[in-house]
Amino acid sequence: TRESIGDVEYWRQLCPDLTIGGELPEACEPFEFPELELRRLKQQMITDGFFILDPSQVPWAIDVREIGRGIVQLSKYGWHPNYIMLYDQPWTLAHQLSDVMLQSTGNRVTFDWLAYHIEPPDGTGFPPHR
Repeated sequence: TRESIGDVEYWRQLCPDLTIGGELPEACEPFEFPELELRRLKQQMITDGFFILDPSQVPWAIDVREIGRGIVQLSKYGWHPNYIMLYDQPWTLAHQLSDVMLQSTGNRVTFDWLAYHIEPPDGTGFPPHR
């Protein structure tokens, strides 16, 4: 409701596994990659427009599945998935990727993000748009 939107407790109750206004986890340092790997990522970005990291390369400081569950919960209550950005966990991911982003693309994280909830098995996203 309109009244709920400014109530931090409402959002905390909606997604109790997520936090708002907390401290970054102690293990939350930006990822560091060897120069050779950064060059590979940069080349893949130039060639393909994206790069792929092996899960072993990104030991997240948080449980990424919590973000997915939060998006499902938000959608269930009629909120757009972008409201996940109210919570600390997506910002933790951004912080951890910040150096890799800068070194592989030359860009700082600008928080130009979108979140989606696409229902399987028939759900589809949208075609490339940029």
